[in-house]
Amino acid sequence: MNRQYPSDFQMIEPVSLPYAVTDQLLAAIFHGKIVGGDRLVETTLAKQFKVSRGPVREALHSLAGLGLVDIRPNRGALVRPFGPEQLQQIYVVRSLLEMGAVRLACGKPATTKWQGLHQTIGTLLEQNTDSPGWSKREIESDERFHALIAAECGNPRLRDEINRYYTLVRAIRKALGHQKQMQVEAAQEHLAILDALLQGDADLAADIVEQHIQRSAKAAMASMFPTNPLPIKANTL
Repeated sequence: MNRQYPSDFQMIEPVSLPYAVTDQLLAAIFHGKIVGGDRLVETTLAKQFKVSRGPVREALHSLAGLGLVDIRPNRGALVRPFGPEQLQQIYVVRSLLEMGAVRLACGKPATTKWQGLHQTIGTLLEQNTDSPGWSKREIESDERFHALIAAECGNPRLRDEINRYYTLVRAIRKALGHQKQMQVEAAQEHLAILDALLQGDADLAADIVEQHIQRSAKAAMASMFPTNPLPIKANTL
């Protein structure tokens, strides 16, 4: 019997197919439409997404790399349970990764890049948040900020891990919906981190990164698991 997945899966456009499939599967997991123990069958998913099996296979391997599914011989991909503990672990690891990255990036010759991004975010905060496209521009600056931190840490393995976890967090944000006040607070925290980097203060930059990620984690936890929240602290590892 063919498994039926969420009916609101959308046909994938032929642009970065594996990424688009991964994104929709992540959203389904975070919305609870696909739950622990469910099997993800390539042929069924390919038919629902109206793509070949190749992009689906790549997406499932990406989910396995993110720790959300197990790929088992002759059984396909099995979704792992996802609850408060798993959400907590995502943000704890992300916090440790990005705190380490800003420490490594601080003092590197990236002043022009930091200043350019600082100006972009500062200009964004001066604008009316209700103006057309503001939310989209903030999301773009958020992605640019975290990508720059990862790129400037000087450690390709750390960079790749940060980017993998950002994929998870971006999907969580999409599942929760974008809230203007949270976007404003995130942009303000980004500016504070950039200020610390421009001052060469690695400890301050790392502290603000930790606070920044903890705030995002608490919001995600409260929204996704309001009856069973867990604390988000690096020392919970």
